[in-house]
Amino acid sequence: MSRPVIINLRRRMPWPRRLLGHGTTLLLWLGWFALWMPYLQAFRGVVKLRLSFSWAAWEALEDVASVSLVHAVVALVGTAVLLILWGQLPSRKALVGMDDAEEDPVTRGVDPALLEAGRSAKVCVVRHDARGGLAGIEVQS
Repeated sequence: MSRPVIINLRRRMPWPRRLLGHGTTLLLWLGWFALWMPYLQAFRGVVKLRLSFSWAAWEALEDVASVSLVHAVVALVGTAVLLILWGQLPSRKALVGMDDAEEDPVTRGVDPALLEAGRSAKVCVVRHDARGGLAGIEVQS
C-alpha cells in the first residue's frame, strides 16, 4: 500500500484543540506514572537490600499502597475493559433520521423489492445516472 491505513488529521485541527489533546495526554501519562511510583520506590528498596523475591519482598510491595495488589490488578483490568467498551460507542449520532413515510430521493423510481435484494446480496452492481440517482441494480450471486 502506498498510503498508511491510519488517518491522522491532527495537523488539520485548530491549535487550541491540538494543545488541549496534547495537554490531556501528558496529564494522563503523568498520572499513570504517579500511580506506579510507590511500587517502583519499594522495588528499589528491595533491590538495595539485595533480597530475593521471597515472602519478605512481596510483603514490602504489599505494604506500599493502601490498595492491595489484587485490587490494583482488578482495577487495571476493569479500566481496560471499560476503555474497550467506550471505544465501541459511536463517536457521533445522527441528528435527524428519515421517516419511513418519506421517500429517499436517491432511490426514487427503483423497485423496492430490487432494493432489498441488493441490500441482502453479497455482491451487487449499482448503476447511477448523471445526477447521482440510482439507474439500476444488478444482483450477482
